[in-house]
Amino acid sequence: MIQFIRYQILEFHYFYLVATICFFNSIRFWGGGEKLHLELAVGCKALGHHVVIACNKNGILWQRAQEAGLECVDVRVTKFSFLNTFHINKISNTLASIQANAIIFTASQDAKTGGAAAKKAGINKIVYLRGLAARVKNSYFNRRLFTKTLTHIIANSEETKSLLLQKMQHVKGIPNIPVVYHGINIVETQSRNKHPFIAQHGNGIILGNAGRLTAQKAQKDLIEVAIKLRDLQINFTLFIAGEGEERTSLENAIKLHQLQNQVFLMGFVDDIPAFMQSIDIFVLSSHWEGFGFVIAEAMSHELPVVAYDISSNPEIIADNETGLLVPCGNTDAFALAIKQFAEDQDLCKKYGIAGRKRVIEKFEFSTQLKQLLAVIEIN
Repeated sequence: MIQFIRYQILEFHYFYLVATICFFNSIRFWGGGEKLHLELAVGCKALGHHVVIACNKNGILWQRAQEAGLECVDVRVTKFSFLNTFHINKISNTLASIQANAIIFTASQDAKTGGAAAKKAGINKIVYLRGLAARVKNSYFNRRLFTKTLTHIIANSEETKSLLLQKMQHVKGIPNIPVVYHGINIVETQSRNKHPFIAQHGNGIILGNAGRLTAQKAQKDLIEVAIKLRDLQINFTLFIAGEGEERTSLENAIKLHQLQNQVFLMGFVDDIPAFMQSIDIFVLSSHWEGFGFVIAEAMSHELPVVAYDISSNPEIIADNETGLLVPCGNTDAFALAIKQFAEDQDLCKKYGIAGRKRVIEKFEFSTQLKQLLAVIEIN
């Protein structure tokens, strides 16, 4: 539904085109896609647009959207829902009642099912924010999705765009794919608080990592790095924030190598700004990232970063300027990079200041949100 709203300010009349935007995300757990949806929805509402979040009533996004005062509708999607005509029709009826001008997806399964439902509901702008840095299969269903259903495909990094097109580059009819980075709200990242657990248990140089405990994030590499730092006689403490299926394996490795006083698994940390405010160096061991939002978040806190030279990391980190990039899987090089920062506080400060400046220039939230809305032609 499009409405014209008139504001009278100092006897001048301004006309704004207000859109209804539906953010569709059925994932129950909390991850980067869910965080992005919530932030974009809040940002669009602040700009005066009518926002509706279509999400799973039993998921974390629903809870947080409600806390943010956003309108929600319940949707459920499984991996094969796009094959279920009855399910698509049900979702289509829900979407038709919203009367949205645009619908935005971040998950592939949502785009397939919700995209078909949105098209049936007559939504004009069907947008897929591609955040997964992985190759897309050149399958019938993907070709149909990218050429017949979606009106806009937006990648969150050049690496994501490259991998998306790798097997689809010769498919005719795919929309132009611009890159819009995940924006960082600089104001929200600031905190004067220290995390109490880190304040109590931290000694020496404080290292921090945040992310789901998964094979992709490869926190197991950080255990190897910790062993090497101990061998290098670096006084450090490593705090890992997050939950996931690798937790038990990591706990066992910490005990096996007697790192209980130097490596701590903190579980889910709600106050990430306080976490960032409490560490000296941010370390990311991921073997691939669509867009390493947490890296930019750390840089906004003036933290130097050590990470692998993979996927989109070089788009965020300016090597030897805001952080140090090392070959993927080379934990010796990773430990030596940390040692370089640990032994030079002036270098830490210099890289931290440069990192924050880079985030403000390239990833500031309001700028990225306006760019996204411009791409989908919403003022």
